[in-house]
Amino acid sequence: MENLGRHSPENGLYHLKHALVKAAPHQWDDPLLNPYRGAVGSQELKELTGLMKACAINYLSGAPGEVRTQIKKRLPDFGALSNDSMAVTVAIPVADAERPEVNALYQRILYEAWGLADNLSGHPKIH
Repeated sequence: MENLGRHSPENGLYHLKHALVKAAPHQWDDPLLNPYRGAVGSQELKELTGLMKACAINYLSGAPGEVRTQIKKRLPDFGALSNDSMAVTVAIPVADAERPEVNALYQRILYEAWGLADNLSGHPKIH
């Protein structure tokens, strides 16, 4: 964990999934959260949490939104049948998936991301 920048773009926010795992049980002193504290420019926990949730929601909205957009283009009648459905899964870090506070945070984020998916379709671009 010493060279986090090695895996992330310059000025990027690192390891979002793992940062959320630290935020859920309020492990605010964890060094993994340092880039987020720097991005917020504040020590206010509400602002730190808000930034991390906003990043996760933004990231998790774009891809499903793009998928929904493409499905609607290719299958204009999708949704007309009662058994038409879409589903999304999120890979919570395995070691933490059964922790209630982590699971609840991921569920809230996914719920909000799904609701914004059509508005954020294709953003950010996934390469």
